[in-house]
Amino acid sequence: MKGPDTLLIFPVRSTMKTVHLILNAHLDPVWFWLWREGVDEVLNTSYYVCNLLDRHPEIIYTRGEAWVYNQIQRIDPMFLYFLDYSNH
Repeated sequence: MKGPDTLLIFPVRSTMKTVHLILNAHLDPVWFWLWREGVDEVLNTSYYVCNLLDRHPEIIYTRGEAWVYNQIQRIDPMFLYFLDYSNH
């Protein structure tokens, strides 16, 4: 019989797990906003993510809306050039 002073030792399993995280931004730019507000939100998100990637190049980020790239090309073509160049 075990008393209150008995120490039970359980084996500890020390297995490391790898977690992969891919960042994604999906915005419906005109769903809740006026057109200009939607475009601003898309551009601000894109600028923020690029700054984040500059500080942490190991991060993977994806964005799939072609409309976003069209707006960036229309409003800030140098930023689109930067995005294209940074993917090489």
